[in-house]
Amino acid sequence: MSKGSLLDLLRREFYVSEETARKWYGQILDALSYIHKRGIVHRDVKCENVMLDDSGRNVKLVDFGLARNKMLDSNNQIIESSTFCGSYAYSSPELLRMLPHRQNMSDLWAATVVCYAMLCGQLPFRDEYINIELQDIERGVKFPPKPKISKKCKKLLMRIFVPLEHRLTLEQVKADYWMRKKYKSLWTRPITSEF
Repeated sequence: MSKGSLLDLLRREFYVSEETARKWYGQILDALSYIHKRGIVHRDVKCENVMLDDSGRNVKLVDFGLARNKMLDSNNQIIESSTFCGSYAYSSPELLRMLPHRQNMSDLWAATVVCYAMLCGQLPFRDEYINIELQDIERGVKFPPKPKISKKCKKLLMRIFVPLEHRLTLEQVKADYWMRKKYKSLWTRPITSEF
């Protein structure tokens, strides 16, 4: 990981192209899909925990210090939790309100904050105080005029930055037109090795 973190890159470059953001967001979603299917939730997805590989073309999700395993119930669904951990700026509204929540959906929210940061060079919601961040979230995500972001991309992100009952699932995000446009999942082949 000699190229450093995504945060380091964004501090230098401000933002990345939409094509690069799509690819890296897809790779983060693949990592989350992989661990969620095994009953593991990351709980600290953020730019600092996304590292660039040695080629600088791919990303890896790191720092599983706050991760939790054995999160699947008898129906292979993620168990609700009321534990708060992670960074406010990347936290879903249900997590900020300290409500019982599905941590896989909070992981998806945080990954989408990372995607927004890659596209816009800033975070989507202010995180000075929880109440201010919640107000920003309730108003809905806004996009700066520059850099230019496609309507399909904006539409996808706006369908994730919504209350939980209306939010897309990880699989729905991966199936979205914008995601499928040029990015193909790394996990199209069967997974045979254990995490």
